[in-house]
Amino acid sequence: EGVARLARVVAARVGELGGQVDLDNSSEFLPLLRALSAQTTLSYTGELYDPAVLDLKTVTDMLVASVFDEAGVGTLRAALRSTLRTGRLVRDRISTDTWRVLAALDDEVQMHEDDLGYDSLGTVLEVLNRVVVRLAAFSGLVMESMTRGQAWRFLDMGRRVERAMTLLMLVRGSLTERCSREGPLLESVLEMADSAMTYRRRYLATLQVAPVVDLLLTDETNPRSVIYQMEALTSHIATLPNALDGMRTPQQQISLSVLTDLKLADIDRLCVVDEHGERPRLIALLLDLATQIPTLSDSLSDRYLNHTTISRHLSHDEPVPSEAPRSGGGD
Repeated sequence: EGVARLARVVAARVGELGGQVDLDNSSEFLPLLRALSAQTTLSYTGELYDPAVLDLKTVTDMLVASVFDEAGVGTLRAALRSTLRTGRLVRDRISTDTWRVLAALDDEVQMHEDDLGYDSLGTVLEVLNRVVVRLAAFSGLVMESMTRGQAWRFLDMGRRVERAMTLLMLVRGSLTERCSREGPLLESVLEMADSAMTYRRRYLATLQVAPVVDLLLTDETNPRSVIYQMEALTSHIATLPNALDGMRTPQQQISLSVLTDLKLADIDRLCVVDEHGERPRLIALLLDLATQIPTLSDSLSDRYLNHTTISRHLSHDEPVPSEAPRSGGGD
């Protein structure tokens, strides 16, 4: 979903350009493309850091690759193929409607690949619009139909980790340096994070970096913010088996540390630009969070989903979640 939303915004912006001159005068494209490159793990480093060689063909090629390239582990196609493979492993625990959505997601990309030669940008936008809608359908089925057992809990924990990391990469790639066209950049970032309507309703003012960062990182009422994901994740962790007799588990300690960093963040200070045009405090916070959250994910996997660990816990008569090894799906 993160890749689809990010690529869709960039594709829409490219479609509005009248030509190379417009691209040269649109400094917001560089941070947007860097964020897309980081999300998809596609290597366009030279082109993205040298505005002099950034052209419409490079941008279009990158957009097409971010959707259709099967080799890059972070591209949309690779992510959908991985999702479908995972779905097959737990096919007996996925409802018919959920399976139809998963299969249709992969078909969307495969079906339109032959149209690239005619209108690459239009094809990319069409695919992304359909994928975002189908992903919303999948999310709705998960939230409304799955039994609230351990399988659902681990699925939702995975969702929270991924969404938090996607937002961190988005903010890191787009808002840690000063941009001469900050208004269009902030508008694009809010659209990617599905938070543009919330910003307009709340602030009714010109787009500014600090309120945007606050909305995406530390706003506890925004279901797309990083802190919202961490609070949901912390709540899930609190329900998991704990043999430490009331003491906090390592997973609880990490999640509490992340939440504390977010709650105590001084947004105005984070958004101060130094003499190099960078926001060093924001960069430091994002790097810290981007280290702690994957560490938390690995710790959860080692504690509850690693078969060796589970066997060791069983040998000590320690309770473990009965459904943990099968946490990939549900009715």
